[in-house]
Amino acid sequence: MASTVDSALDGLDPVETAAVAETVRANPELLQLPDEQQRHALDEIIGAVRDQRVAARGLIKELEQSRDRIIAGRAEIEQRWVEDVNQYEGESTLPVSKEYSTEGNNRERDTQTKVNLTRARTNMAAARIADMLFPANDRNWDLQPLTDRVGEALRKVDAGQPPQAAQPMQPPGAPQPGMPAPGQPTPAPQPTDDQTAVATGAATADQDKGKCDGMREKIQNYLDDSLYSEHGRRIIEDGCKIGVGVMKGPFTRKIRRKRFGFQRNSQGRMVATLDVMEHRVPQCTRVDPRFFYPAAARTMEECEQVFELHLMSRSAIKELAGQDGIDKPAAELLLRQKPDLGRVGDNLRKWNQRCVLKEEFEGLYAVWEAHVVLSKEQLEALGLGDLDGDVDVIPVAELWFCQGELLRASLSVLEADRRPPYWTWCYERADDTIYGYGIPWLYRNPQRSIDSIWLMLMHNMAVSSGPQVFYKKGIVKPKDGVYKIRGPKLWEVEDEDVEDVSKVFRAETLPNNASQLMEVLKLAMELGDDEISLPSIAQGQPNDAVPTAAGLIQLLNASNIVQRRCAKSMDDDLISPMIERFYVWEMLHGEDDTIKGDFAVSARGTSVLLHKDIKAQHLQIIAQITADPRFAVYLKEGEFLREMFEAADVSSEVLLRTDEEADQIRQQQAQASRQGAGAADQAKAQAMQAQTDLKRQQLELEQQRFQVEQQQAAEERAMLHQERMAELQDKAEERQARLMLKNTELQIMAARLATEKDISLAEIEKDLQIAQSTNNLAQFMGTMNARLKAATIAKDRQEMSLKVDPANASGTGI
Repeated sequence: MASTVDSALDGLDPVETAAVAETVRANPELLQLPDEQQRHALDEIIGAVRDQRVAARGLIKELEQSRDRIIAGRAEIEQRWVEDVNQYEGESTLPVSKEYSTEGNNRERDTQTKVNLTRARTNMAAARIADMLFPANDRNWDLQPLTDRVGEALRKVDAGQPPQAAQPMQPPGAPQPGMPAPGQPTPAPQPTDDQTAVATGAATADQDKGKCDGMREKIQNYLDDSLYSEHGRRIIEDGCKIGVGVMKGPFTRKIRRKRFGFQRNSQGRMVATLDVMEHRVPQCTRVDPRFFYPAAARTMEECEQVFELHLMSRSAIKELAGQDGIDKPAAELLLRQKPDLGRVGDNLRKWNQRCVLKEEFEGLYAVWEAHVVLSKEQLEALGLGDLDGDVDVIPVAELWFCQGELLRASLSVLEADRRPPYWTWCYERADDTIYGYGIPWLYRNPQRSIDSIWLMLMHNMAVSSGPQVFYKKGIVKPKDGVYKIRGPKLWEVEDEDVEDVSKVFRAETLPNNASQLMEVLKLAMELGDDEISLPSIAQGQPNDAVPTAAGLIQLLNASNIVQRRCAKSMDDDLISPMIERFYVWEMLHGEDDTIKGDFAVSARGTSVLLHKDIKAQHLQIIAQITADPRFAVYLKEGEFLREMFEAADVSSEVLLRTDEEADQIRQQQAQASRQGAGAADQAKAQAMQAQTDLKRQQLELEQQRFQVEQQQAAEERAMLHQERMAELQDKAEERQARLMLKNTELQIMAARLATEKDISLAEIEKDLQIAQSTNNLAQFMGTMNARLKAATIAKDRQEMSLKVDPANASGTGI
């Protein structure tokens, strides 16, 4: 039987093969039929698949024709976009004949200087609006519970409760309902029905708030994953540049998240493992307005057909085939064909010819995403189910096709949604089309005036910066033969009869009108700023007419009126409806039922984010007013302080305590105040005792310090005495050493005297003892030195006499 199926699949393309195989897998009983019946059933299946493909191809052809009409009808809009982009990039808006000189066919267009104020004004407006609507530390939307549970409970109480059921008759002597039995204590008072209803409403309100917080966090996670703020700022840039910005969402995509884990391998070592998980989540993205082709309508709510162009390479199509709902066999069949852009290819080539910004499209496939409202028959042809004649349901189908191949067919991810998931924002709305006007279009005439005046100014400055030379042809010629002046130069006068050179050669200076032209240029710039409603004060350039800070704030508030209108239009046209559909998607497809409930989406672009500076000053004024005890009782202090922190762009969650923590601190303070009377006396007695103890401790410390000082003084005196005794001992030892040295010297002298003068040592020792006993040692030393000196002189004389004696020729005795 398997051979019967295989033979039936021969000759089919991948799309038909996949469709037949899927049908066989869904109906396994077909494989149990006899071969002839099985062949007949397969032929019917193949015929049905081919009929469906023919119907799908016919629908795609109709959509392609409708798309081509939309492309052709947008030619004028795209021409305006080309001019806007060129003007933004600095291309001159002047006609060719006015822009540069054509003398001698020498067109020096690229050398002309330009003043591109369009880019500056566009970037300024886009930055201001983006700062208002997409702040770095706050959301531009909020979610609140739809029902006021406490108010609803109070309204029910005011309207009256239904009467209670009749109480049964009590026997005589029995206690009445609500009264205690005889001998029993009186029970505590029970809350009334009104209090119970209000308490129940408050508890339900807390549950709703918890669900709302969870839903808000969930939606914010979806937006963060989609880079919502980045796409939003780019939409504002598109709107300011060419007049319209486009965002798509929510649309469902399959994303892959990587998560690392750890486990032990066969060797018992911990190794990292990578788990890839796939999730279907709602996303939003910015759409290039040039690739966005809606049917002619005034607003997106009235539009029933939208085509979006995706220029994809072969690898991008392979990646697209991995998304949910994409027909992989159809993508495989598409990759067998060569890229053919069709009508949009001619459109892109014209764009590249006229615009300074080029688009790369060669070798790419033009994959179209269509969101259209289809009839019941068309939906059945696509296999999207039967609506059972429900006229209240207007289904929006999402179709992806390329070069006649249907890649995807599905209904809108939001069952109750009746419009395509595209949202547009315009800087300046147009009454007859979805596409609005940007700042380059509004600034076209001012930029042209500025270009003209600037060209005149540069021309006048050039011609008046140097002399204009006049010469008589044939009589005066330059020495180098070049009729251009680039510095000092020689000129020849060929006519010798010329006596006055000024008659044949003269230099004149043209008048300079720069000051007048500058005034006109300044006037043109001011008029241009007024024309686009972006005065200098709104560009961060306050003038002298604003002397005070309060006046500056008022003037800034007045100058921001146009930007506030633009912000409000984005709140109404894009932020609120798109966030609301994210909420609907989570209610329909979300898996967490604990965060589901009735909530309302509100945009905050013009209510909170735009007025932070003014709001901060107003809060300061309110703080001064509520300092009065008469008004302080009406102020919610915690909420007020959080508003102050938010207005200052400071996180209140990090710095402020929660309400529960604040209540606990208040209770502690109240308890301390109730114990204040007795605690004050006790604290006073403790303070007096503490002072007495302190004085006693001070006296003890003084006594200890005195004792320490006395001990230190005694130690210093003992050390000084020891030092003096050691010094005296050193002096005595030194004196004894000197005496010993003198004795040694005397002994040496005595020995010399005894040798030279025959003086006996006994005599010398006798004289020494006499000198020592009479303390006349110095005199003795002098006497001995004199005697030694005399002996030395006598000896020298004897030697001289022996040398000169003739009888002593041998020198004997010397």
